[in-house]
Amino acid sequence: MPATALIIEQGAPSNDIFFIEAGHASVAVAPEGRAPVRLATVGPGSIVGEIAFYLGETRSASVVAEEDMIVWRLSRASVQRLQAEMPEVALRFHEGIAAMLAKRLTRTNHLVRLLAD
Repeated sequence: MPATALIIEQGAPSNDIFFIEAGHASVAVAPEGRAPVRLATVGPGSIVGEIAFYLGETRSASVVAEEDMIVWRLSRASVQRLQAEMPEVALRFHEGIAAMLAKRLTRTNHLVRLLAD
């Protein structure tokens, strides 16, 4: 994926999850009528798009490549095929995503506690 490529567009339908193998991307949210706010930089080993994918909602933020990247896309159809053909592997995949989200929530809770003090 080339630098400046739009990987995920805020407000778009969510039918896939992206795994970043190489390179970095910015994650930003654009509040109604306001300039985008950069939330994070993601890099190798990161997963993006998973929250909207699991919730079945539109994308809550945009993700833009900051440099040339290697990004793997897992479609909803691929996840459904994995569940049908290899349910034990699909279970481990979902458990891995749940663990990653739980770690992210724990870090966020810690940050909120620090900011509240």
